[in-house]
Amino acid sequence: MEQYLFNETFRSRYYGCEMYSEEKFPSSERGSVLLGVLYITLFGIYEVLYIPVLLVMFSAEMIKHSCFKIMFFLGLVDVTSVVINCGMTGYFCLIGAVYCTHPYTIFITGAIATALWCAACMGCAILAFNRCLEITSHTWAECIFGGYKTYLWLCLPTTYFFLCLFYCTPTIFSGYYCAYFGDPYIGMHAKPDQWYNDVQHTINNCSSLTLLICLYIYLCIMMYKKTRLSKGVGNTNAFLKIQVPILIQSIAICLLNTLAAGIYVYIQFFRAPLLLIVIAQLTWQGSQGAAPIIFLVFNRTIQRDCLRMIGINRVSSLSSASAVIDIAPKARSGGTSGSGPPIATVGNFIL
Repeated sequence: MEQYLFNETFRSRYYGCEMYSEEKFPSSERGSVLLGVLYITLFGIYEVLYIPVLLVMFSAEMIKHSCFKIMFFLGLVDVTSVVINCGMTGYFCLIGAVYCTHPYTIFITGAIATALWCAACMGCAILAFNRCLEITSHTWAECIFGGYKTYLWLCLPTTYFFLCLFYCTPTIFSGYYCAYFGDPYIGMHAKPDQWYNDVQHTINNCSSLTLLICLYIYLCIMMYKKTRLSKGVGNTNAFLKIQVPILIQSIAICLLNTLAAGIYVYIQFFRAPLLLIVIAQLTWQGSQGAAPIIFLVFNRTIQRDCLRMIGINRVSSLSSASAVIDIAPKARSGGTSGSGPPIATVGNFIL
């Protein structure tokens, strides 16, 4: 982005709009009222649901655990990203915007959205690693993530965000497809220019896709083994009541992230039908906006605290003995609780 802002020669050569005119590219051929309304509606739903979830995570009881520190960080990234990939994208769809109609706005918002996505990918990987470590060895989790060390880990995606913001080629909104592409002129010429497809962004998506799948598979396998060995579950029915929601949460978040990463890699390099492009946009929005829905449906802890915030007290159908499972050795007496207690946890989710 620094080249775009401070190098006029670069900006004119790669992002100039001398060829654009309203007569040549009429606005009637761009945009979609239906998609615009849909994206803005999703923006409202995601933001309204995410705010109370973040407030619950920020409570003193939860934020002291490393997993909630990471989840709160990811929540801040998500609510910021949703403003762009749902809210502003919906507005751009309604007015049929393309890069040349709003060059600085679309370029800067695209750069921010791309950097936020990359930071979220790294944050999700750190969270998955944190949970894998916790379920494998609480001692090692305490050593690596305990106390202030979690904040040091969060410096990585924060630094990654700024590096991507200033030094990576951003994805640019196109009113012809109501989605984001590297080429700012897509839809204005016959064949997309591959020069704009950033290698770093592709590496990020492919790495995220591969790493998350591997970590979540490992997490599911270890959760299954640990739960079966747990003394806190005395019968098959209780086991299923705990195991099924955990697996659903894991699969849901993994599926959204892998779909978003995988489809966007494909549409950046190959011609894709409009339906697939819309699915790619929706999965990107869902990967950064649908987490509170999954929390509120499947996560009893956050569900209960959010209901209490609006004055509703609900007694969990499971006893506390069923909701908390000893899946790792207890911390030594007097040790810190920074990496979190041995709670049944998968990915972003704590039962």
